[in-house]
Amino acid sequence: MRAVGALRRGRTMSGARRTNIASKLLFLLCFVGALLTSGCGRWLVTSDLRPPPNPLLDGPAPCTAPGPYTVMAPRTAPEPAPQRAATRTPRATKAAADPAADPATLPSDLSNERRAVVRALEAIAGQRTLDGRPATDLALVRAAFAPLGGPLATVSRLDDLPEHSARLLQSAQPGDLLFFAPDAEAPSVCVVRRRLPEGVLEAGCVARKAVRWVRVAPARPGVRRDGDIVLNTFLRPRRAEDPAGTAYLAGQRLQGARTPFRQP
Repeated sequence: MRAVGALRRGRTMSGARRTNIASKLLFLLCFVGALLTSGCGRWLVTSDLRPPPNPLLDGPAPCTAPGPYTVMAPRTAPEPAPQRAATRTPRATKAAADPAADPATLPSDLSNERRAVVRALEAIAGQRTLDGRPATDLALVRAAFAPLGGPLATVSRLDDLPEHSARLLQSAQPGDLLFFAPDAEAPSVCVVRRRLPEGVLEAGCVARKAVRWVRVAPARPGVRRDGDIVLNTFLRPRRAEDPAGTAYLAGQRLQGARTPFRQP
């Protein structure tokens, strides 16, 4: 009897379990059907069972709202502006080292002797050696006056040069001599090349071991520039041990002038 009762109870429990499983399957089928008929179901069908995009990982979802849109091109680094070739405008105050590139414009009434001296001076501009030796003040005078001959073409001592006078500075002409305070580091004599505006004289001398053009303004000896125009060239380099009151500009060192030509 006990065995029969246990068997009956087992059959009853199996039937209840089957009913429970069947109800769960029916609920699952209904749930799946609801999913298929909803938006989520369509997502399951079209997304190939992939999870929805995560804004934190994939970025914001693209906007699908209707309306006009402006498609912006991706940003690109701006192209560097083409570099302009560096050009330096030569100052009008610099004399050309090559006399052929900047021959002096001389007055039409200038004598042929003075013209010959100026052209001979221009022919040696920029040279460091004269007569096969390092350029000196005396070698400069000899080379400039060589076309004329005479004492200046063979001078060998500064003391043999004609005496200078301060009163001739304002009337100095091309070919005349300018005298400066003697100094081992600065020229002592120059030959006038031409007269420039503002009373400036341009002359050839031996400075920094070469024949160079310098400028001197007798009426404004202590002024270096007037705007962009050089009035006085530095003839002597500045040094820390120089005593107070040392003269550096050509106008400050100028002492006088002398003309080797016969006055009309």
